[in-house]
Amino acid sequence: MGAHSVSPVRWGIIGAGRIAETFAHDIQFTEQAELVAIASTSESRAETFARRFGLSTFYADYEALLSNPDIDAVYIATPHSHHRQQSIVALEAGKHVLCEKPATVTPEELEDVLTCAKKTQKYYMEGMWTYFMPVIKQCQLWVNQGRIGNLLHVKAEFGFPLPYSPDLREYDNRLGGGCLLEMGIYPIAMAWMFLKSHPRHQTVWHHKAENVSNNHYRYDCHRHQHFYQCETFILLG
Repeated sequence: MGAHSVSPVRWGIIGAGRIAETFAHDIQFTEQAELVAIASTSESRAETFARRFGLSTFYADYEALLSNPDIDAVYIATPHSHHRQQSIVALEAGKHVLCEKPATVTPEELEDVLTCAKKTQKYYMEGMWTYFMPVIKQCQLWVNQGRIGNLLHVKAEFGFPLPYSPDLREYDNRLGGGCLLEMGIYPIAMAWMFLKSHPRHQTVWHHKAENVSNNHYRYDCHRHQHFYQCETFILLG
């Protein structure tokens, strides 16, 4: 190993759903990360996942994965409602944590996680993947360089059709479902990335039906004596 080489970060995944599969697929293209193990509350699902991605280690409970000394960091890919507890348990087990968005479902829960991360001196991060897209990073560079002038308005839209089913996690508020935490977090995060300001006003509207849920957020803020407005429209249905 060369003088400037570093050992790859050894990863474990908590949760064996669709987003975990995306993570397991994409990590194969990195040079500084290695997927070591998967954990699910279903042993058969964990075994199927491990077989698909060539893993020799799988667990039927999360605690067993966190007890593995050969794992440096974990990716939490479970429903939103579990993120606080599982992040804290992972941090206390000595693991660095990358948690799927949203990091938690309330600001108070996030404060609990951040307090634990500081106490354990472990790295904690929300998996807001859009922040790392090349096109977004280039846009941010141009904005910071002033190439487009003073930023006055941000409008972000994101959504996709999702037929209603009471069995879907995305529609189950007990699991932190709903279009705000599921989809709306992306345009809100985009607004924060470029404006770096909390909203001065918020206008929210929504209606519920069997196959649609809508939210509209408006952010008004002053910065350097300029008026900034960001609108996000989230359509799910």
